Amino acid sequence: MKSRTPRGGLAPTATHGGRGLRAPVSGGLRGDGGGRMEEKEIVEVAAILARWNPLGEAAADVPDLEGYRIEAIDIIGALGVFGRAMKIETIVRDTLNQAFHLSLTRAECAEPAKKILGVLSHAHKLQSG
Repeated sequence: MKSRTPRGGLAPTATHGGRGLRAPVSGGLRGDGGGRMEEKEIVEVAAILARWNPLGEAAADVPDLEGYRIEAIDIIGALGVFGRAMKIETIVRDTLNQAFHLSLTRAECAEPAKKILGVLSHAHKLQSG
């Protein structure tokens, strides 16, 4: 059984996976470039992670998985913190490996990371345009 690393409190921020990244989880969620992290972005990123389902059958044993919602928030928040200084594959890999004690590689994360970046890039173009 895969267990999730215990996280800190959920309000107003969540520290996830022992990583020390802090992502707001309610109200004025912030994404990269000072833009708002919208609920739609969280849902879309979580859906990409859920379709990929890196936990496989072990996902059924994670009681607070919430369809990868927390991990989606962490990934979006990390993109806001690191921007282009860190590759999206690395952010996805680190977030999931630390949250679930996995050993994913950047290569394994490349395809879902590309989809996540596409969703977020599209959302931010619409917001700024």
